[in-house]
Order: sequence, then C-alpha cells, then structure tokens
Amino acid sequence: LFLGAFIYYFSIPSTKPPSSSSSTKEFTLEELSAYNGKNAKAYVAVKNKVFDVSNSEAYLPGGSYAQFAGKDATLALSKMNMDPSLLNIRQPINEEEQKVLDDWEKYFEERKGYPLVGTLKLD
Repeated sequence: LFLGAFIYYFSIPSTKPPSSSSSTKEFTLEELSAYNGKNAKAYVAVKNKVFDVSNSEAYLPGGSYAQFAGKDATLALSKMNMDPSLLNIRQPINEEEQKVLDDWEKYFEERKGYPLVGTLKLD
C-alpha cells in the first residue's frame, strides 16, 4: 500500500506550485514533536527540512501518515517503510535509498508544495 501510494502520487501531474517561506526556524526533535497534528498543526522533517503538512488530512490524527507528524521521517521514507521505529533515527543510507529519499523531498517541495517552515537541528 505504501509503495502503491508513492507510485500513484509521482505518476500524476502536480497541481500546486512550489512553495517557499521567507522566515524559517531551526527545530530540535523535541520542538518538532509539538507539531504532531493534535493541535491542527502537523510538521514533518525530510532530509533536515521541516515541512508544514497541516493542509493534508493524511498527517492529522487518524490519517494514513499521522505517525510521521512531529517526526523526522527521513529514514522511514528512504526505506519506503512506515515502521515507527524508523522515525527520528539518523543513520547512513545506501545509494538506492538516497535516490528514493530525493524523490520524496521533491514530492514534498514540488508535487505537494508543502511550505518549508524550517530546518532540523543536527546534534
């Protein structure tokens, strides 16, 4: 299902223009966790970029990607795996996983046009 949704979303043309934000914040993982969708704001980190995904019901409580809200989803997305144990984990990825992750980054930025609200602070 996860792979099918990924392929489907990348196979249809974008209807949203790329977004940009003139003011961005640096988030720690703890600060990011406050944006878990339970207060109508949902942020997801991908490749150290923090996106506001609040306009998608998929990231709000009960949504298919709700577990990603308030988390660094980089590793999970690179592996195309929704296992919660892969969230907020930093570890090296292989070349194939990097390509998948690059596609996800492009999806967040260009296809969906989610606003970039900040960066993830590296420890």
